[in-house]
Amino acid sequence: MTGSRAWRSERLVRDAFNDAFRSWGLESVTRPLLVSGHCRDGADAIAERVWNGAGFEIEPFAVSPDSWRRHGRRAPLRRNQAMVDFVAAQRDRAEVLCIGFAARCTLETCHRIPPGHVTHGTGDCMSKALQAGIEVREVNDPQLPPLRSAS
Repeated sequence: MTGSRAWRSERLVRDAFNDAFRSWGLESVTRPLLVSGHCRDGADAIAERVWNGAGFEIEPFAVSPDSWRRHGRRAPLRRNQAMVDFVAAQRDRAEVLCIGFAARCTLETCHRIPPGHVTHGTGDCMSKALQAGIEVREVNDPQLPPLRSAS
């Protein structure tokens, strides 16, 4: 999963996870694993809390202090690629899916077009997952148009 640090809806996280399980067939889900960027705020924290509450395993991909020092603002984007590579490697033995909990970019210094696009890290991870051939399900805050229609 990927998502904004500004994400606040636990209900939408639960609904997205339940929808994924239903689409795979509950009887076929034997060892669910959540791959998370492990941010302490927002979608990652909410998803991990929900997942832990169900007793499922989490594979955290936190950005290390060393990675921040070496790569600066690119460190989370490198982490996103590592997450996508890990998930793509699971495809031969498991159902895989990237759920993106998308929120609007609200950075005053951002000049990307269109205005109000998906937050940079979430959009990056979703794009990398799509490029890797991983199914992406986008869950939007109620005011955000889907990423693919904004492109």
